[in-house]
Amino acid sequence: MQGPKWTSQRQAADFLGVSERTLMRWRQSGVLQPGEHYRRKFTSPRSGVLYDLPATEAALLAQCQRDHRSLERA
Repeated sequence: MQGPKWTSQRQAADFLGVSERTLMRWRQSGVLQPGEHYRRKFTSPRSGVLYDLPATEAALLAQCQRDHRSLERA
């Protein structure tokens, strides 16, 4: 992937084929870590979020590679 390291939430969602809300859920659940996969544009907690697309994509691929026996059962 070429281009800037940090991209907007909208661009990240479009690239990954998910909604912006899904990105937020992944942040809240700890799948995506601050500073590594995303950061705020400014220090305000209401500031927009920027994503490191290569790191974010790698984290999601790692989640998909997890052993199915380690997943929760309903």
